[in-house]
Amino acid sequence: QWHPRHLGSPDAAGPKTWIRPTSGPAVLLLEGVMLFRPPVQPFLHLCIRIDADEDLLIRRGVARDGQTQQEQTAVRHAFCSRYLPGQQRYIDQYKPHTLAHHTLRAHEDGSWERIVA
Repeated sequence: QWHPRHLGSPDAAGPKTWIRPTSGPAVLLLEGVMLFRPPVQPFLHLCIRIDADEDLLIRRGVARDGQTQQEQTAVRHAFCSRYLPGQQRYIDQYKPHTLAHHTLRAHEDGSWERIVA
């Protein structure tokens, strides 16, 4: 799973150094919980939404960001008080499931299931 620490330290130029120029057509993959919004939608040619239970999201967030017991507690708190409520407001307002071309359901065992609407 991606994490800023895996990219190393960005230099003074910032994230632009991670972009590689191409001489022809290219595929750009965007990842983000709240990408399916009107200002972005016209630029997205294929939208794949990943769906998972809140418990799974919390456990994965803790595993990714919580190195110590104190960090794990802070991550759980952030998910429950900030991230998940914000995500629910986004879902209620923008209804990303109606904009996705495909929806994949993530399962606890690491398997995936395609959801057909």
